[in-house]
Amino acid sequence: MFRYPYQMHECPVCGRPLEVRDDYAGREVICPHCRGRFVACRSTNRSTGTPPDAESLLGRADRLLRISARQLWLARRTNAQPTM
Repeated sequence: MFRYPYQMHECPVCGRPLEVRDDYAGREVICPHCRGRFVACRSTNRSTGTPPDAESLLGRADRLLRISARQLWLARRTNAQPTM
């Protein structure tokens, strides 16, 4: 079975590792876990195993909370019953 070449990326929002096809380098991709958006790059020398600093973690948490709040708002808006 043929498999596309890919690069390992870390989602800047939730921090999960993702396999992103090389075809998507330079394009905006969406994390399937948290729906966070980021631009995939073609870099072969990513640092691995280094823990992120606290400021980076707080930034990720803030972005994830904003995304979740927006998704909740949209879900409530689309499921709203008309009032009479």
